[in-house]
Amino acid sequence: MSFAIPTVAPITVTSSTVEPIAGSTTTLNTATPVVITDPGSTGTPVTITGNGTLAVATQEAQVLLTGNGDIDVGIARDSNGNPLGMGGAVIQATDTKGGSMVVNLDGANIGGAKVSGNVNLSGLGGAGTIADNAPPGTFDGTPDTYIHTGAGNDEIQGSAGIDFIRAGAGNDTINAGAGDDIVRPGAGNDFITLGKGNDVVYLTVDQLQGTSTNTISDFKVEGADKIQIAKELQGLVSISGKGTNQIVISLSGAQTGTTTIVSEGQAINDDDIQFV
Repeated sequence: MSFAIPTVAPITVTSSTVEPIAGSTTTLNTATPVVITDPGSTGTPVTITGNGTLAVATQEAQVLLTGNGDIDVGIARDSNGNPLGMGGAVIQATDTKGGSMVVNLDGANIGGAKVSGNVNLSGLGGAGTIADNAPPGTFDGTPDTYIHTGAGNDEIQGSAGIDFIRAGAGNDTINAGAGDDIVRPGAGNDFITLGKGNDVVYLTVDQLQGTSTNTISDFKVEGADKIQIAKELQGLVSISGKGTNQIVISLSGAQTGTTTIVSEGQAINDDDIQFV
């Protein structure tokens, strides 16, 4: 079983497509799709708000999503139907972004550029660099895309490459797709399909405080999947249920919480859990 993500209709770039310039703010509407094509958005993000559909059609673009609107993010095509390159794209919602998001990168052209771990998220409504928010060593085999959604109940479909997916608060549904992906769920009860590849579910204090349940539909079904926990929490967590299809991670210290992880695939054994 896998968790299905709604499709987002691809956007064909035409003379009537709205194409914001780097550093600008664009308000989406449901009548006019928006495509990020400006190469300058690599270092100067495009800010998007409102309700509507967005696609990225330039490598290493940086896109900041804000406000409380419902935003769909898909892929862009040229007039011949060929997917336009978006390798290295950084799609970042603020932690407080309301509304819902559907991100579907199935069929994306992710060849070429990779995500830079040095991208500073403080300019994109976050904190630290992308590498700071990933498991150590991740950017030795750099991801093809970086996706971070907001505080709503969001749905995310990764590409066929290596995706770093960060779900925000809310009850999110994630299908990472093929590739050796990194999935960092948010607060809330999330539903995760890891897909083909050796995937990682990465947990920090942000994921382990409070009470939540994360369900993984295919743990170790199509790859050597792992659950990785930030190393600084090693003395603050206890884990019960190893060797079964349900573990409970209890967090103590300044922040406390109980996180249940349910595997609908194979059992979660001791060697499937790593502190990194």
